[in-house]
Amino acid sequence: MIIENRVKSENELYKKVYQLWRNMTQRCTNPDNPYFKNYGGIGCKVCDTWLELDGFIKDIDNIQGFDLDKFLAGELSLDKDISDSNLYSLNTCQFISKSANNKIKPNQQKAFVAICPLGIEYVSTNQSEFAKTHSLNQASISSYLSGKLLKYKGWHFYYT
Repeated sequence: MIIENRVKSENELYKKVYQLWRNMTQRCTNPDNPYFKNYGGIGCKVCDTWLELDGFIKDIDNIQGFDLDKFLAGELSLDKDISDSNLYSLNTCQFISKSANNKIKPNQQKAFVAICPLGIEYVSTNQSEFAKTHSLNQASISSYLSGKLLKYKGWHFYYT
């Protein structure tokens, strides 16, 4: 892909590509990034070509699943986990829908118990699917499980 105008305020495509690249590289290389522990902290890396923005821009439209309209609409996620890889690269990544990506995020796959306001106990290994099934918010479940949220709609959650 060639992106001529690289002014984020004027070019929505460049802005989205840049943000995707920055988030990916920061998670894998910056120990001060809040997500580093789930990426770089466990050995996840970015290939040498993609460490440079120009290398990533050159490859982005060749990544399996890339669709310009869906990318611009925010409907796609760049995923390396579907290929069971700890490397972000052209050969190990693909674009998938956000809902498909949420189903396979390793940090959301840890078994947990949920107790509804009526006292019914559920066991699940997928926060996104559980939230969808019970009309809850996945981020709130995650916050509760990590201790950042003490109450959530009368529900209680804990890891098994």
